[in-house]
Amino acid sequence: MMKFRFVAMLDVLGFRELLKQKGLKSIHQLMKELFKSAQEGTKRDFQVIMNGVIHRHPAVRLDYFIFSDTILVWKDYQDDNGTKNIEGKCELFIEFNRGISRIFENALLRRIPIRGAIAFGTSIIKIDKKGNNHEIFGQPIIDAYLLGEAQDWVGVAFHSSCLPFIEKKCDSTVKKYDNIPYHKKRLKLLNNGRETNYSLEWGGQQRVKEILKEIFVELRKANRSKNILNKYKRTIDFCKDHEVFL
Repeated sequence: MMKFRFVAMLDVLGFRELLKQKGLKSIHQLMKELFKSAQEGTKRDFQVIMNGVIHRHPAVRLDYFIFSDTILVWKDYQDDNGTKNIEGKCELFIEFNRGISRIFENALLRRIPIRGAIAFGTSIIKIDKKGNNHEIFGQPIIDAYLLGEAQDWVGVAFHSSCLPFIEKKCDSTVKKYDNIPYHKKRLKLLNNGRETNYSLEWGGQQRVKEILKEIFVELRKANRSKNILNKYKRTIDFCKDHEVFL
């Protein structure tokens, strides 16, 4: 069905090496365990105060579809009834971000680094329960994919389609930075909207930060390419600069 949706396209970094090290069955189990966290995305911050009113958010289920090292996560916002004026209601935006943040951190706790992006817009996502036919397409999926591919670090950035929600300033996990590590040439591939200087904050657990550093050291010892090492070094430097690492 055609709906306005929040969409995240997530890319598992170093997937081929993970597959080689852990094997198919192990990776499959890890991914199943990882996405249990999508059902617990709001438990970290179960209430938020907006304009003096307390809004309580129970755990929310995020829908997802995994294709190899690429993960599509989405949450319905409203039916597309032809309107172009979308009110940036915060509740669902907050729930979606909490879920993605939870997935991101739980992935790192399992030593699965992720890079990705979040976009908003109309899409058609039809998952046939009988498994006969799946239909997934829409502009926000393209936007999130291209913006995710343009990032040169371990993190999740927001596409400009999310600005109507971000500008409400109702979600503390959305952070504004001046120097998100973007790959300038890849940004030119964006054919709709633009990149933003907003990122999903992460690093709430000390162990998450430690694992990121450990992965970098292991990759350096394994003589991995400069491009791969720089992706992690930029992340560590970025987090230090912005006090994500305390």
